[in-house]
Amino acid sequence: MKKYKLRDLLKINIGKTHKHLNKGNIPVYGSGGIISYVDQYLFSGESILLPNVYSSSNIIYINKPFWTIDTMFWTQVNNNIVYTKYLYFYLKLLNFSNSLTGSILPRVTREKYYDVTVEIPDLSIQKSVLDILEPIEDKIELNNKINDNLII
Repeated sequence: MKKYKLRDLLKINIGKTHKHLNKGNIPVYGSGGIISYVDQYLFSGESILLPNVYSSSNIIYINKPFWTIDTMFWTQVNNNIVYTKYLYFYLKLLNFSNSLTGSILPRVTREKYYDVTVEIPDLSIQKSVLDILEPIEDKIELNNKINDNLII
């Protein structure tokens, strides 16, 4: 295991307004999740979405075109050091409450995220962990979809 600051593992980008875009099928994420769908993307590929208006449950992994507004950061991960999905699982376990600023609308700034220290194993161990976690995540997602379609 090696210790890293998040600044060494990823680049954090700020979302942009989507109001000038046409409706479409590309999700627009804010800190609360999907807020709209548009016809253009801000980024296409693997990313971890980090809320800057804080809600730890809304750290999101995505691997398709998306747009984020200014309440949700999007990231580009250095996959020479860490797999994006591995870092996502790791970040979901962390408590960012010590990084919050503001009292009415608590926020986590880009600098606060960058200063977080994480311990990352080598890529082969990350791969082994993902080989276990991803099938479990897939089953949970499938069960949630089934539950959403149950008639009670």
